Amino acid sequence: MSTLPLQQTKSPRASRQLWIALGLLLSLMIAITVSVQSPSFERAFDLDSSGPDGLLVLRQWLEAMGYTVTTNPGSSFAIPAGTDLLFVYPNQESYNESDAQQLSDWVAAGHTLIIVAVDDPVLEKEWGVVQSSDFGFGPSISARQAQPLFPELPTWLHHVGTGIYLDSRDAPGAVEAVINERGKALAVVQTRGSGIVWHTSRSLTFTNDAFADSQARTIDDLQSDTMALLPALLRTVPESGTIAFDTYHMFGPELPANKKQVESIRDWLYLTPGGWATLFVGVVLLLYLTLQGVRLGPPIPTVQELRRREAAEFVRAMAGLYRQAHLQDTVAHHHKHRFKVALGKPFHLRADLPDGEFLKRLRSLDDRMDDETFAAIREILTGFNTYTNEKDLLKLVSRVDELTRRGEK
Repeated sequence: MSTLPLQQTKSPRASRQLWIALGLLLSLMIAITVSVQSPSFERAFDLDSSGPDGLLVLRQWLEAMGYTVTTNPGSSFAIPAGTDLLFVYPNQESYNESDAQQLSDWVAAGHTLIIVAVDDPVLEKEWGVVQSSDFGFGPSISARQAQPLFPELPTWLHHVGTGIYLDSRDAPGAVEAVINERGKALAVVQTRGSGIVWHTSRSLTFTNDAFADSQARTIDDLQSDTMALLPALLRTVPESGTIAFDTYHMFGPELPANKKQVESIRDWLYLTPGGWATLFVGVVLLLYLTLQGVRLGPPIPTVQELRRREAAEFVRAMAGLYRQAHLQDTVAHHHKHRFKVALGKPFHLRADLPDGEFLKRLRSLDDRMDDETFAAIREILTGFNTYTNEKDLLKLVSRVDELTRRGEK
């Protein structure tokens, strides 16, 4: 009596529950897409960022002062035409020698460059000013003018709170403008050609947080804090002049702003609420199918019968091992013993006898053996003891097989 294999069938109730679950997940995805706002990315030193490290207040303050504020986005570095002053902030895209040379030539032509807290080896090599740390003594809280470069400012400045200073020992023509309580430079000025380069440490970054600390919104309110340096740094810029920010190096050539552009399916999945919802639904659905034990593909057929190895495979494998191990003497001994067994078997002659005694007894017992055959046997046995290479050994084995078959006939 044969039995038919049972087939598992899904009940209508299980199918209905699955469709209900999928509908709920789809509804959740739609709700997330509608309710969640697109993510905003707050980047340090971003002109549109209102965060503590953003530059929104600085940009608005410059525009309120009548300056034109611009940036240099694009696929390659270029200083916007008509720029009178360029701000360089900590960058994601490293400077190369060509960019540094372009900056140097532009400054030498009579323009002003402000390098703010930048730790870039190419710029350090070009200008000789290096960002260094002085944390062993704790942060400084005030600074003073080292040179009378800012006659309209007070001698002491406040709200200087980091342990980063500038090392200008290798900077040609550099003058320390502002130093902290321990004599470490926080602002350095140097000339190149007809232009001026200002270097500031992380204590002087002019971010939104610095404006908030100073509580200053107009030039009349800037008194005894770090923001008071701004008018002095801008004194070389003509009225209604153009001030640019190097956003090419700040954010890279592809994304000069803080809003990420959706350019691929991966960007849509990672950066939009709809993409988040899709990923969430996919994970939940995969987890549900796993817990339900649902097969995600066709069944793998069971192998009913495995192919068994033939005896010849083992013989070839062993022969290959002997050959790789260079055990020709073992092979020669085997075939020599096999040959002597085949010769002595009809006369009950032991194969382990020495070759000379074996040949003597074989000659006396086999009266039908001619001299030619006996000479061939002697030559073969001697050859197994004196062969020099694998080719000679193969010839001896071939002659053994030939004589053995002739004797059987």
